[in-house]
Amino acid sequence: VVTAAGRSRSFINDTPTPASTLRSLGAFLVDFASQHESAVLLDEARHRSILDRYAGCEDLVDEVAQRVGELRRAQAELDSLEESARQRGEQLDLLRYQLEELEALEPYEGEEAALEREAVILGRAEQLREAVAGAEHALYSGDGAAVDTASVALSALRPLVGLDEDLDGAAEQLEQALLELEDVSRTLVGLAGRLAADPARLEAVHERLQDLRACRRKHATDEAGLVCLVGALGDEIAGLENSVERLSGLRNDVSHHGRAAAEAAARLTGARQGAAGNLERAIAASLDELAMGGARFA
Repeated sequence: VVTAAGRSRSFINDTPTPASTLRSLGAFLVDFASQHESAVLLDEARHRSILDRYAGCEDLVDEVAQRVGELRRAQAELDSLEESARQRGEQLDLLRYQLEELEALEPYEGEEAALEREAVILGRAEQLREAVAGAEHALYSGDGAAVDTASVALSALRPLVGLDEDLDGAAEQLEQALLELEDVSRTLVGLAGRLAADPARLEAVHERLQDLRACRRKHATDEAGLVCLVGALGDEIAGLENSVERLSGLRNDVSHHGRAAAEAAARLTGARQGAAGNLERAIAASLDELAMGGARFA
């Protein structure tokens, strides 16, 4: 675009572009078809493509470009991985330490609630034991216990069973209640035996709760997240370890692509060298036909 003031601006796809870039691109967009067509022969950037077309090795040129592209991509990925290799090593050490810490802790979902209940029971063990013993005494082993009273009542009703349906139902209910009272009494006896003060266990429970809560705070998560973190850390470690294996694989890829690119380039060089002499002689013959025998094309 040339303004009224005489200044010009260049655009490619509506994007401002330096004149040098437009000049380079123009060589691919504009072709000479006049008495000045031979001017393209003076452009050294085109000499190689002219030689390749003459030699018929365009496919080989494409192969070299493909091989070199594969090599560059593999090398770029390798360079990126090698650059961060030290950081990955440090991260792996940290993750392994965290995983070992969690595996040693062995948290499981619902553990804190269970420990909190146990701590309450252990902290009030004597009070609970006395209450349980008093209840058992009232139900079974004490004077005038409920079981004894129910037994007396049932004994009074049994001779009359069969005389009245309501009486029969009452006797049956009383007999069932007596069995349930005896079951409850046995449960209370067993519970009273377990409800003993245990300062060592209470201290261990508190320490376990402190360890679990400290670990949760450290990882900024809840109990369920702490349990899931074990698997997540294992997956992250596996991913980083795989990147180490990937590093070794990429080195092999770079070596392979390098050999393939070198072999393709060697074949292309051979084809060009083989055709260069023939092209030079063909151009010289054409120049002779144009009565330009003194001209040289190099």
